[in-house]
Amino acid sequence: MPQVCNAVRQPAVGVNSEDYSVLHLCKNKHHFRIEYVPKYGYNSEVSYEVRVSKKALKNIRKMPTLERMRFDQLAMDLRAKGPVQVEWPNYSKLSQAEYHCHLSYKWVACWRHHQGEIRIEVYYAGSRENAPY
Repeated sequence: MPQVCNAVRQPAVGVNSEDYSVLHLCKNKHHFRIEYVPKYGYNSEVSYEVRVSKKALKNIRKMPTLERMRFDQLAMDLRAKGPVQVEWPNYSKLSQAEYHCHLSYKWVACWRHHQGEIRIEVYYAGSRENAPY
């Protein structure tokens, strides 16, 4: 079973405990930091820090289970591979520092990454109709 920081007592939905040894979800001011530690590791030398805004986290909790699981996978991919996620459906670069992809037909995720930083901020996850682009 994933371990959860005492600051937030509910684990992220859709995390498969067989694949990940630790899930760390800490509350820090207006952002939540999610760290996934895979049992088998990644071959990447750089590990990105993924932060999810409160607004995005609120919308994630409203998503159907399948989309929440896809968002968890996206967060893991962002942490391991960085902001460019060409293998995700409808991935595109919105601006110099902003990106988005579809979790399903109705649900999208948007994130920011500034060149030279290891922090990626997911500023929106929710329905396509309300997306900020």
